[in-house]
Amino acid sequence: MKKSIFFVCTVFLTFPFGVDGQDLLSSQVPATILALFEKEFAKATDVDWEKEGELYKVDFEIKRRIDVEVWYDADGTVVRQEEEWKKSKLPAAVDKSITAEFPDHKIEDVYKITENDKVRYKVELDSRTQPDLEVWIDSEGEVRKTKQD
Repeated sequence: MKKSIFFVCTVFLTFPFGVDGQDLLSSQVPATILALFEKEFAKATDVDWEKEGELYKVDFEIKRRIDVEVWYDADGTVVRQEEEWKKSKLPAAVDKSITAEFPDHKIEDVYKITENDKVRYKVELDSRTQPDLEVWIDSEGEVRKTKQD
């Protein structure tokens, strides 16, 4: 009986369910991608690599604990980058749109997402009287998606 319980526990710990990507050691990342990453983000700390489908994703911190995620394709091309962003650095059109469309909310967190040479922002909004929201908005201030958080 003890062996059966041990086996079941081992299976669950070895093959976690619901995991999107496969964790990688930096030695398992293609040399081209690793060299590009190290050149672009030489001061990165807390670096974690994953393989998600055909993409290599790296999570890391820069500067004063700013979280960044970068996705590379097999050729080393950056296909997506997401980083924590300061509220004060939002484009005026984005700030104006958020203030006008969500007057009962305040900006809690901001993430800048660059994908296919297009920039958009994921803005997390808090409210005392309304549900908290996640809003995806382009750099011109056009709300693209809203989701309750």
